[in-house]
Parts: sequence; structure tokens; C-alpha cells
Amino acid sequence: MIATAEERHGRLDVLFNNAGFGGPMAPITEQTEETFDDVVAVNLKGVFLGMKYGIAAMLRGGGGSVINTASAAGLVGWKGHSVYGAAKGGVVQMTKAAALDVATKGVRVNAICPGMTWTGLVPMSKEFPTPPPDAIEPPQPMRRWGLSSELAAAALFLASDESSFVTGVALPVDGGYVAS
Repeated sequence: MIATAEERHGRLDVLFNNAGFGGPMAPITEQTEETFDDVVAVNLKGVFLGMKYGIAAMLRGGGGSVINTASAAGLVGWKGHSVYGAAKGGVVQMTKAAALDVATKGVRVNAICPGMTWTGLVPMSKEFPTPPPDAIEPPQPMRRWGLSSELAAAALFLASDESSFVTGVALPVDGGYVAS
């Protein structure tokens, strides 16, 4: 993927590590080792590999911006999401450490931390492109679902020159969940 970007465009300017999944909700005593391995492999190892090779390409090309998708669950505990929260908390800490590694080399590394967002991971969202009035109200102070367009706007800001003095940030895009 990174080699293709470099071949087609001459360099890699932005990397958005945005793959992830939650795994089953259950207390830690009911989580399986297989679930742990799967959730960590996608949510944490995937970000590690993207940064390892993406940052190397950016250093070759003179700089760039990495945006990792973490989660509000990586900043505060969510009942039933111990494995997911640990993986996303790892993304937050890896983002901060990597940002320090390359702070003087023209590469910025940040994370967005979504709260409850209306995406294809919400079963009802497959039928409704926006939350219907009878959708369950999420436990966020703004009392509404986040939209994927709002996450995209945060990622675009972090990718742009408008955020040229921002690195090592875990930006909650969560309707105030982390603040409450």
C-alpha cells in the first residue's frame, strides 16, 4: 500500500490508520484469548505496522501527517470492552511515543478518539444513513450520535497544514463523553 502510494505520487504525505473492530462485549473473565489476539491484531498491531512503514516513507519524502483512529474507550473505561479499550489505549500511547520520535523530522502523529458514532458497525445504521428519531440515545453529554462526516472533518484537520503545530494529540471526537 505504501509502496504503491510512493510509486503513483512520488511520496506519502498522509497516512490514516482507520481499521478496527470492537469484538464481543463481555466482562474480562468471559473474554477469550482468541478474541484478545484478534482485537489486538487489528486495532493495535495494524496501527503499529502502518506507522512503522508509513513514517519511514514520510521521512524519505520530507515529512507528513499520520492520523490513527483510537477511541474514547482508549481514554476512559467502557464496561464490557476491556480488550478493545486496552488495544485503543495502546494506540493512544503508541501515537504519543511515535510523535516524540519524529517531532523534529517533519512528521506529525496524532489520533482521533471517537465516541459512539453512527457507522456500519451499528446494526441499525445499515438501514438508516442517519440516526432515526427512535435510535437509542447514546450516553454522551451532547445526547446524539456522532457522524462519520464529523470524524472525517477531524482527520482532515489533522492531515492539513492547519494543524502544523499539533502532534502527539489524542483528540476526542465524542460529544463530550471523555469530559463527563
